[in-house]
Amino acid sequence: MTKIARFGEIGNWRKSLEDISMGNEDAKNRFFYRWAERPVQLSEGFFFEDYPASKKFDDGDIVIEEIMRQVDSMFVGGSIQLKREYLAKEGFRAYLLDRFKDPGFLHHCVFWDFGNDPTAIAFEWFHFRGENQLRLEMLRGKIFWPQVADADQSPWKHLVDLYHDRIKHYQEDDPGWKLFVKVLGWPPTLS
Repeated sequence: MTKIARFGEIGNWRKSLEDISMGNEDAKNRFFYRWAERPVQLSEGFFFEDYPASKKFDDGDIVIEEIMRQVDSMFVGGSIQLKREYLAKEGFRAYLLDRFKDPGFLHHCVFWDFGNDPTAIAFEWFHFRGENQLRLEMLRGKIFWPQVADADQSPWKHLVDLYHDRIKHYQEDDPGWKLFVKVLGWPPTLS
């Protein structure tokens, strides 16, 4: 197992797409690396025990703390029942912390601004609750979180478009396909 692991600069989906729109050819490669290749490498490394859990990365505690602060803020103003489900010993917060052990999943969530995207959080909430039909509906375009002001400009919209492209052009060794199916646990098909 590698003794020194660090997330470093993860980047952000919006900045990456801005770089691409400015005609920077290298930006396309960096975007693919950040949204697909790097998280898959981290996740595979974690599951093959080449990489430690995220918390053991040099900067892992900082990355986890920041994203959890964002997610926590979404549940502070919720109903008492929602807060209870979130904060329970085996609640959604504990579920997320467990998922964040996988450095590939954590990298993905940071890059796609998960902590500030109510739609992505709703999708993961449905995963936590085992509501797979609702997850499928979200992948088909239905939005269940009412606070989403401009769903077309959200990271969720871009991510789902990438998902549909990877599922449509299925290649098992493609890092994009691996990210969705192996790292995130999304269905390998929408049928």
